[in-house]
Parts: sequence; C-alpha cells; structure tokens
Amino acid sequence: MTIGAGHTAAAGAPIPRSGLTISLAEAVNIFRNDLIKTEREVENAVGTLLSQHQFDALVFWRFNTGAVSKCSL
Repeated sequence: MTIGAGHTAAAGAPIPRSGLTISLAEAVNIFRNDLIKTEREVENAVGTLLSQHQFDALVFWRFNTGAVSKCSL
C-alpha cells in the first residue's frame, strides 16, 4: 500500500492504511523526506563519484525498487 507519491510503510511514518488521506502539501513533504533518505542511501552505497544523471538514475531506481544496497553495480 502506498500514499502520496509512492510512500510505503517501509519508508516510515506515516504508515499507509486503507482510508488514510493526506493533503497535497503533506504529500509533497513526505516525498521530499523520502527523497532525502533515498539520496543518502545511494551516496552510502556507491559514493559520490557519479555524474549527476547517473546519481539521479540510481535515486529513481532505489526509490522504486529499494534494492540499491542489495546489488552489485
């Protein structure tokens, strides 16, 4: 289950549940917080020796799969 822009329970609060509603502002703030966490995970997994488009691609991939720390690149 997700809420906002793909926020899941694995990402932390708020925990999505049936019937939960949030405002657009809340969705944007949740997404921003999720992206900050995701960017840090990518930096920790691969370092900072990437071009911007490579980093962006890995952040997108990690956000959608959760697998950046469990793979070899």
